[in-house]
Amino acid sequence: RSNMAEIYRARDAAGAVFAAKVFDIYQSKTELARRAFELEMKLMQQLGPRPEAHVLDCLESGVEDSENAPYFIMRLLEGRDLDLILKAAERHSHENSGPRRGLALPDIKAIYDVILQAVECLHAHEAGYIHCDLKPSNIFIDRFGTVFLLDLGIVVKRGDKAEFGTTYYSAPEVLALRSGIDFPADVYSLGAILFEVLTGRGAKYLVGHGTEAQ
Repeated sequence: RSNMAEIYRARDAAGAVFAAKVFDIYQSKTELARRAFELEMKLMQQLGPRPEAHVLDCLESGVEDSENAPYFIMRLLEGRDLDLILKAAERHSHENSGPRRGLALPDIKAIYDVILQAVECLHAHEAGYIHCDLKPSNIFIDRFGTVFLLDLGIVVKRGDKAEFGTTYYSAPEVLALRSGIDFPADVYSLGAILFEVLTGRGAKYLVGHGTEAQ
């Protein structure tokens, strides 16, 4: 599940398996949460068909009649997010009494080439979107090695006010929920992630990181 939705494994009449993301009307009662869910769906519809965007395509959407809960259907991903990959690497180092290391440089380059493209697509959108919540758990690598950028629900238009952020990864201006958010906010987050994948140490060890938790 995500912060504002439940994600289910679904099967169509032909037996094909998909993921269904359904807005949680009980946990996410604010209008802001509903708008964020609908924005993520809209961006997936716009960017999903573009290979260079590296986001999942929204295959179908609608509203669940009995509870008026919006939902959308997307490809079911099998694999691990970058956060789980980094934790597995840390466990391996600990079990073998070796020094803490990040990922191999070719793997880092492969992941970053994709994520930079994805972020550039958001920034180049006619609305000029900033992701605002780039972090390892929002970067997914499927079992074929394909990289996806997840969680587009809290993006903001260039110059708008941030609504949410993640401590250690989001820029200080995002964590402070300031107005005037611009592209450098995502650059800050990309730097924090790069520190983690290079060193194997959490972004919390960065000197001078933002500390305003939201």
